[in-house]
Amino acid sequence: MDQNTTVRAAREQYFRESGLSEAGYTARWVKLRLGPLPLAFPNTAAPNGVLSPFWDDLVVDGQAGVYTKTIGTGPNRQFVIEWRNVLFFNSVDRISFEVVFSETGPITYRYVGALDTAEKQGGGAYIGMENATGTAGFSYGAMQPLLVGGRAITFTPVP
Repeated sequence: MDQNTTVRAAREQYFRESGLSEAGYTARWVKLRLGPLPLAFPNTAAPNGVLSPFWDDLVVDGQAGVYTKTIGTGPNRQFVIEWRNVLFFNSVDRISFEVVFSETGPITYRYVGALDTAEKQGGGAYIGMENATGTAGFSYGAMQPLLVGGRAITFTPVP
């Protein structure tokens, strides 16, 4: 997949390649949407249906990229979206992180490298997720430097 592939195109490709239809898998997917400044999760204000591994002002410049890949084989495939070496707006700091969607249900946020500043640790970011209506969700951090490099946050659906 091309490094310039949109999240929508990557998601559509995932469904095509996996043999699953959106209708048969929507209960496990949260649609990614962009919107105005974030709020703590859950929140009924738009946008809703949010996955937020690191919601901050980030720039994908010539030294950075957003990449996608499907790994593994069914029924244990994983779809990965990676933000590599993205630049903080009005800063010289950079960060790399990824979201991993597991076919079996869990969604994992992974943080790579040395998170050696409050900014990289999430001090200006919102980290969490919420459902399509914004009535249920989880806020891991709201502008708090809580992240540790090499660690992950995994959300596991309740049966």
